[in-house]
Amino acid sequence: MDQQRTKTSKTRWRLQGQEGVQAVEFALVLPILLVLVFGIIDFGFVFYVKQVMANASREGARQGIRFVTPVLTDMDISTITKNTLANGNLDSTKATVNVTNAGGGFGTDLTVNLQYAHDFFVISALIPGISDQITLQSTTVMSNE
Repeated sequence: MDQQRTKTSKTRWRLQGQEGVQAVEFALVLPILLVLVFGIIDFGFVFYVKQVMANASREGARQGIRFVTPVLTDMDISTITKNTLANGNLDSTKATVNVTNAGGGFGTDLTVNLQYAHDFFVISALIPGISDQITLQSTTVMSNE
């Protein structure tokens, strides 16, 4: 019984003065944790935007290669592409659409190039040196029917 008391008193003596260590460790780890969490959220949204852009450029190209009367112009295909972006909850005013060879002959390639200026939410404020905006690009090439 006497040995047990000595071990307990030695353990208490070692832990004395350790009350604030957890708070200090948390304060040191919290900024890294925040950067990781908000980085995952921001870059996850970048992947979402990239998928919506791919679908929008694909939809514009798909509508542009169809054989319809009257033939769709560059502006028509651009409008279809921007409307698809808007349906994906993206701001179509930040998009630039370049259409090449709209209304071309059978077997020629139609190219829809979509560029979108994406703004980061939080990560650029947490990490100095990272730009607030990134330009994403999606290109679709399909043969005219």
